[in-house]
Amino acid sequence: MQFIQTHQPAEDTEMYLALDLDGVLHHHAGAPLVSQCKAFAGGRIGRDELISLASESALWPSILFERAEMFSRTITAAPSVKIVIASAWRYDLSVAQLQAALPAEIAARVAGALDNDREQDSDGLLQGIRGRLMERWMAQHAAPDARWIALDDNRAYWSGYLHRLVECPHAGIDAATSRRLKAAIRTGVGSPRPPMVTPARIQHSAVGQALALP
Repeated sequence: MQFIQTHQPAEDTEMYLALDLDGVLHHHAGAPLVSQCKAFAGGRIGRDELISLASESALWPSILFERAEMFSRTITAAPSVKIVIASAWRYDLSVAQLQAALPAEIAARVAGALDNDREQDSDGLLQGIRGRLMERWMAQHAAPDARWIALDDNRAYWSGYLHRLVECPHAGIDAATSRRLKAAIRTGVGSPRPPMVTPARIQHSAVGQALALP
């Protein structure tokens, strides 16, 4: 019997994780308001108040960073992994302010953030924009042989780079996502979830007909 040996990246190769926050470290609908982020950036509120206010205004019962501990446990065995913030938070907070807002064990790994290029135009979200921005960031800041993966709850941002994406459910990182992230850190290969059924794909089904408006 012939065994095929698969290639495993060297453990000392640099690894960067493009990290979204909303829909990863807490429920997507638990994102803080822009005004709350700006108040934190301006020093008008502290971290504890940011968490409290965001939890109160959340569109879904959620506490800011409630999944952060699970994320931290997931990457604890890979101390060399560095984080690049891919979240929309970067539009309102500097890297230093992002680090001040994040739990300390996550903040310590932050190496930077994606550029603030717009992610939407008049037609909607720009497909693959975060993947392209991460490629730019890597070219500017990382070693030529460095690897990267992404953790996000919206695959559209990574269109064209899905082989690097570990996709989260909108509620945030869970046990299944944690296992997939560990595997991606080890292999450098992501694992997006199967695509969700869209209205266009169910419009002719029994469910679609039942839901159709008159």
